[in-house]
Amino acid sequence: MWSIIFLCLLIGLFSILVVLSFSEKSVFNKKNVAFFLPLLVILFDLYYLGYSYAGYQITTLSFFDLLTAALKAFKFEVVRNYLDKLAQDDIIYHIDLFIAIPLAGLTLISGVLGFFKIGINNFFKVLIKSKRKTVDIAYGDMASAINYAKHYKNAVVWIDPRNTKLTSDDRKKMFEQNVAFINSVLTAKRLKLFNLFVKNNVHLICFQKNNEYLTNIYSCIDGLKENKKLYRFYVQGIGEYLSFIDEQLSIRCEKSSNVAASSFDIYELMSRKFADEHNLAKFLPREMFDHGTIKSEYKINVVMLGFGKTSYALFKSLILNNQFVEKDGNKYKVKPVNYYLFDKDNNSLKHSLVSFLKKYSEFTQSGLKPVDLPLNIFEKVVDIKADFEEEFIKRFKAEKNEFNFYFVCTRDDLENSAIANSLSRIIDLKRSVIFYNIDDVKSKINSTNPHVIPIGYKDVAMDHDLITNDELWHLSNLHNETYHRLKNEKENVLTRKPIIEKLSNAYAVINYKFKLNLIGFDLLKNDSGTVSKEEFLNVYDPDNKRADYKYEKYFEVNTRTAIAYQEHLRWAMFYLVHGFTIMDMKEVIFDEQTEKIIHKDVAMKKHACLVDYYALDELIKHEYSLLPDNYKGNKKSIDDVDCYRFDYQSLDNLYSSIQDLNYSVSKLDIK
Repeated sequence: MWSIIFLCLLIGLFSILVVLSFSEKSVFNKKNVAFFLPLLVILFDLYYLGYSYAGYQITTLSFFDLLTAALKAFKFEVVRNYLDKLAQDDIIYHIDLFIAIPLAGLTLISGVLGFFKIGINNFFKVLIKSKRKTVDIAYGDMASAINYAKHYKNAVVWIDPRNTKLTSDDRKKMFEQNVAFINSVLTAKRLKLFNLFVKNNVHLICFQKNNEYLTNIYSCIDGLKENKKLYRFYVQGIGEYLSFIDEQLSIRCEKSSNVAASSFDIYELMSRKFADEHNLAKFLPREMFDHGTIKSEYKINVVMLGFGKTSYALFKSLILNNQFVEKDGNKYKVKPVNYYLFDKDNNSLKHSLVSFLKKYSEFTQSGLKPVDLPLNIFEKVVDIKADFEEEFIKRFKAEKNEFNFYFVCTRDDLENSAIANSLSRIIDLKRSVIFYNIDDVKSKINSTNPHVIPIGYKDVAMDHDLITNDELWHLSNLHNETYHRLKNEKENVLTRKPIIEKLSNAYAVINYKFKLNLIGFDLLKNDSGTVSKEEFLNVYDPDNKRADYKYEKYFEVNTRTAIAYQEHLRWAMFYLVHGFTIMDMKEVIFDEQTEKIIHKDVAMKKHACLVDYYALDELIKHEYSLLPDNYKGNKKSIDDVDCYRFDYQSLDNLYSSIQDLNYSVSKLDIK
């Protein structure tokens, strides 16, 4: 009878333990210690039954013997002489013992380990992640680092106690969110130790809000000079400090061949994501195009409703990635895009970049015709929320020969969507596209109209592929290799170059899609509708002009030259946006020590090539005149200072660049 009662009690306790373990999602639970007392009572009673049945005399002292025996069960020890006789005669009693003794030991162990389960669980998480091919260390601002690690399974959060005190609540939250973490001072020595377990590369991504982690990062880079494995550091920059951080990182990485570092900005990442998914040429009707150019009778307008941080990042991306060309007799010239900037804050409209571009003509003294800007800027103070009405927008309805792009970027997701929908009812969507900013992807404020498109998603932009962007840097390196091959120079490693040149190569690669869209193609990943190289070249270069870079071919009127002209505009805009001005022809010299023409000064942010495409001809001939007759042991040639050939390299070498990254050229999907 008692055996059955104890069996029921044990089954009940075991069931409660299982339910508790499932609810806590762990067998290690400090709450299991609560089972100690009821199990001790049951074990004491089981020993008492066995003790009595074996014929032992019950005394006051035997009580302590039985209690000691019951306690030993929690260590999986059994006093058999008390139990054997009843266990042989009563099968239920035998089952009771078979359940009670292991349950006691396991409950105690799991309960004690429950006090340390977060640390134990985290240790194995870190160990498992370190065994993967590539690991991201999310460092710096804890909230951003945890958010990143939640969305990227190969990430470990590194908490530095010098900057952040880790509380028990923080540990619990990371445990519940399945985030692996290391709580230790970040040093080069500890990074090397961690890297012993990693099969390939370590990416360290530093999230920061006020530059408080920079000293730690610089110290780590300095301490990693003598190491064989490759480390990549990505440091979040803060507004105007972005270029400064890049320069500091570049200086430190020059001393080490195995450390590469660069900064990133959430708004820049978002705009890069936009450039990868959209560009203006993608949406323009094909009747506006003529062999890679825009017909002269057409106009392209961009209307930006709101000009805060997001709009500025998009504006910068647009002017870096969208330059149009038109024919001018037997030459080409700029086809400017008209940008209309509206915001209620006049200071936003007076951003330093906007002011520089509007006063561009004041910085163009070089002796040669400066490159024309591929944009016109108009700005006006308008409260979008208060003044948005049909009369205001009527001024920007696309006429028959126009195509308009609207960017709605106020402070609220719902408000942006509402304004975009209102716009869609007023304007002609056959000649317009509306983009509206959404910060939070969870808001799910989407549109079913292909000409009303949500963009932004800052939370989505903060991910591994955009921050590390291995594919972009791989293509950038190939682009750099092509450049030096065309110069007949040995390979110059991209990671060792100044940050301006690294980014220049990256933005050249980002612009591949735009160039292809200009001539009716697109660049897609894993696309089944692939266009063959022959089909592509039949449009881009049907006469096989690329077979030989000859100087006189650079001035012909054909699709290939139109794209090269656009590339010169893109390159020039990139350098102008990053603060460069034109180097005067008088400053261009031949350096006898290096045997090179010096036509740029990165430190002073000057470059002689920031001139009109056709004015390059005079600059090149001037540089040619500076070369000694016996240049590098050979008769000097115009090819030795030819700058034009580099404007052709993107699409000339497109197939060789993308073939190992699973990209393909496709026909542009015309909506």
